[in-house]
Amino acid sequence: MKKRVVFLLAACVALCCGSASALSFARSDVKAQKLRGPVKKITAYNLYEAKYFHADTLTKYKRLGKPLPKFVRHLDMVTTYDREGRKTSEYDDNMERKQVYEYDAPGHMLYSKAVTDGKYSNRIYTMDIGVDGLPLKGVAVQKDGTPIFTESYSATRLENGNTLLRINHILADGKAQESEMELRPDMTMQKLNQNGTFIFDQQERPVEFISPNGSQHLIMEYLPAAQRIFRITPEGKKYIFKTVAEDIYGNPLMEATYMPDGTQQSVSYEYQYDSQGNWIRQTKTAGEAKTYSERVIEYYK
Repeated sequence: MKKRVVFLLAACVALCCGSASALSFARSDVKAQKLRGPVKKITAYNLYEAKYFHADTLTKYKRLGKPLPKFVRHLDMVTTYDREGRKTSEYDDNMERKQVYEYDAPGHMLYSKAVTDGKYSNRIYTMDIGVDGLPLKGVAVQKDGTPIFTESYSATRLENGNTLLRINHILADGKAQESEMELRPDMTMQKLNQNGTFIFDQQERPVEFISPNGSQHLIMEYLPAAQRIFRITPEGKKYIFKTVAEDIYGNPLMEATYMPDGTQQSVSYEYQYDSQGNWIRQTKTAGEAKTYSERVIEYYK
């Protein structure tokens, strides 16, 4: 799957927290998001405890002889995928934004296209891809053709057999930002330099992060059904920063963050799963606060 790399910074913030990498040239969107089975569509909801009901709702449930619902569902996100596991559309109800992804052909792609229609953003982003599967250039414009930014890419083969991919991101006002990726021969990412340096293992999990000025240095370790994140001080001392216990599907069960003042913040999770091993109900507990999420997942037959 050839991924757009324009919004790396937002993903980098998530990587620092120990979540799995969503940036990949080697994995489909479905696999990068740790989904199982031939996923076709996911409709995600946030659930809120029902405290007040409209008179029509009270009348309806009384007529049906059913108890009032404990939760009210609010739409969060709707995402669709093709049979190759590539994302084809995404609707974000909070941002009132829909993105549609187009690909020129199954298998090898020569271009990908993302069309965004939203309350706060409307644009078309197109990436041209070379025969080696690496991007050549990217262009983003408003729907009326007004330029937003352009991206150029250059690839260099390194002595260790890896490929160094340099990205030059130029805004319409001429401001530029450069970043680079180092890819292994199997196209998995080994290193990312943008607003800091990230190192990834063979499974494309982040194992180290260093901020641009060196003020933040994190080391991630992966154990069976667990993760540990350490903070490295400028003097080289190593302190535990965060621990994550996971279930058999790789989803977090308990997260503990250790603060500099010695206090600890804990978050726990509970799940309900479908027959494919994807969660369809999540309960998150942080202190006395609970949040609930639900996913309706459709599969290709």
